[in-house]
Amino acid sequence: MAFLDAGQTPTEAQIEQLNKGELLKLIKARDLDIDPRGMPPEDLRAAVQAELAERTDANAEPAQSEDRERADTGEGVVEELAQALSSSVDEEQAQVETETQADTETETQADANARTGDDTTSGNLEELTRQDLDRMDRNALIEVIRRRDLAIEVQNTQTAELRTSVSRELGLMENSPEQRAEQTGDTLGDALEDAAEGAVDEIRQSLDIGESEREAETDRRRAEEDAAEGEPLAATTDAETDAEAEVTTRTVTEESSRSSDEEFETQLTTGAEATAGTQAQSDDDDGLSTLGKAAALGLGALALNEILGANDEVVTSSRDRVVVRQNGELRVLKNDDVHLQRPGNEVQTSTYKDGSTRTVITRADGSKVITVRAADGRVLRRVRERPDGTRVVIFDDTQQEYEPVNVRELPRPDERGVTYSRNDSAALESALRAELAADVDRRFSLRQVRNIRSVRKLMPPVTLDAVHFQTDSSVIRPREAEDLADLGRQMVDVINQNPDEVFLVEGHTDTVGNASYNLALSDRRAESVALALIEYFDVPPENLVIQGYGESDLAVAVRGPERANRRATVRRITPLLRRAER
Repeated sequence: MAFLDAGQTPTEAQIEQLNKGELLKLIKARDLDIDPRGMPPEDLRAAVQAELAERTDANAEPAQSEDRERADTGEGVVEELAQALSSSVDEEQAQVETETQADTETETQADANARTGDDTTSGNLEELTRQDLDRMDRNALIEVIRRRDLAIEVQNTQTAELRTSVSRELGLMENSPEQRAEQTGDTLGDALEDAAEGAVDEIRQSLDIGESEREAETDRRRAEEDAAEGEPLAATTDAETDAEAEVTTRTVTEESSRSSDEEFETQLTTGAEATAGTQAQSDDDDGLSTLGKAAALGLGALALNEILGANDEVVTSSRDRVVVRQNGELRVLKNDDVHLQRPGNEVQTSTYKDGSTRTVITRADGSKVITVRAADGRVLRRVRERPDGTRVVIFDDTQQEYEPVNVRELPRPDERGVTYSRNDSAALESALRAELAADVDRRFSLRQVRNIRSVRKLMPPVTLDAVHFQTDSSVIRPREAEDLADLGRQMVDVINQNPDEVFLVEGHTDTVGNASYNLALSDRRAESVALALIEYFDVPPENLVIQGYGESDLAVAVRGPERANRRATVRRITPLLRRAER
């Protein structure tokens, strides 16, 4: 009675095969409320079946109630899928157990028959068959083991198991019923477990596609709004328009430059207070200009309320970032040039009437970095000009119209990402030099790469396991920065070979806290990673693009505190921007 040892509930067919002694064992093992005295075996079987059925029904009611409650709350979709598949495994394994029990009982019966039969079969050991072994009693089986010198333990081994072992050793059976059951159960369990994992992955993939489609629609809408403006931005035209621009010039100092060990401002204002505060601040914002907070964030000459639509609002605001809600989506506004501005640089910003800006950063060696931004602060073009006057276009969203992204036509995300630690040089190099794994017959704008997850995930990420931010902090300590040495060195090597390489530095959080706060914090953390690569390893800042995603792109699909979701990543996106040219 294998089900007794396993704690399983026997089927009606199994109960029908039990004798009275076995029924009494079952009553004792299950603590059934049955008085067997004076009851014939038939009545005893019926009483056992009725008692077990009543217990099964009683146990089922709370489970059904719990299922109804979970369905009403809409929680645990993936968990319920896993439980359903696990239930299928249990049903299949129960069926295998039933078949195994029947096989074992057949062997037991054969053993009983052999005890009353002729044991002379053991005399001829050269041509034994399975039927011969079935007729042998224990002593005959032991004699076979002795004469054939079989490696079988005899003591404490039941006769049926002994017969099975002899059959297996002599090659008269492929496996015992128990082994067949175990193997079948394992195979079935593995298959259904794989199916469950695949189904969960499909659900997550479907959710990811849905989010990407929403992001793609937002990008399409913004592109149409840009096209409706008609005229090209003044900042992208020739130098004669400079006479119409308001020009400011300043020199970056140690005090006004940003660093990787600088803390993020955690005191945020919200709602109407944030909107009022954003428009009231003026020329103490990192010394960037005298055009107020909008200019400090790289938003040109237009006031923030002119940039926002009628239904848009400022959600949170800090000294260096503003989080706004536009068409229901959170978006962080900040100066995308801050990490380029190093001590000693001269920064000249030309601001035009349409709100666009052109910023020229001049370095001590005479090289320049020229950045063009739209009125809403969106970076459109960045160019490096060498001291000899030659130029390298790093990215440019102003030269062509980009077709909208159809997310469902894109290949599946690239799975070649690595988690970077100090000993992962080979894997790191592979990820940083990877080309598109699948053929994509188009190029993407920088905005599409930054804003649509299915686009940027076409390239593998490097997750920085060496960087562990403290709660509410964006500081990278020197010891952690040193752990980025191999990453920094390899990025410099890649850029030296191809000066127009572009790396996206991403920041992510878990879901603890306010979503708008997490978005601003993740963006500041991404900036700290970029600054550490610049400060410690001389990675050219113009080849880096910084973007925080807050809690919108979880690595692990769980709510609440999760270390894997609090991460920074670096992703080489050059093939997405240059696909049509290479």
